[in-house]
Amino acid sequence: MPQSEQASLDIWEKARQELEEEERERGIRVQDGQILDLAKVRQINKKTFEFSDRKVTRFFYVTDEATYIIPKTLHKKLVKIATEVGKVKVKISVEGEGRKRSYDALPLVSGGHGAGEPNYN
Repeated sequence: MPQSEQASLDIWEKARQELEEEERERGIRVQDGQILDLAKVRQINKKTFEFSDRKVTRFFYVTDEATYIIPKTLHKKLVKIATEVGKVKVKISVEGEGRKRSYDALPLVSGGHGAGEPNYN
């Protein structure tokens, strides 16, 4: 591997470690299968981390129990759910690793479907 390519990889690894340290200090990263109650979110903070060639935006959802770290793609989906369905509980799904990680959110709506069961209508 050329020295310049290795130096670039070292920079990325250092930046990733710094981002993870900052996240650990500020909150809990959302996990696959986690239930998040949007009604309990009392504050949303936004922080953008800048690297040499890209930016990473994270949202910090503050509740009385904890602070959750939400990636920008998931934040957009949660805002859409809160707007269309209301501030309900959502089940988070996480697939993949690293930069190929993807997030989805499924609203858990009660009312004729059983408590906590998804409403597919």
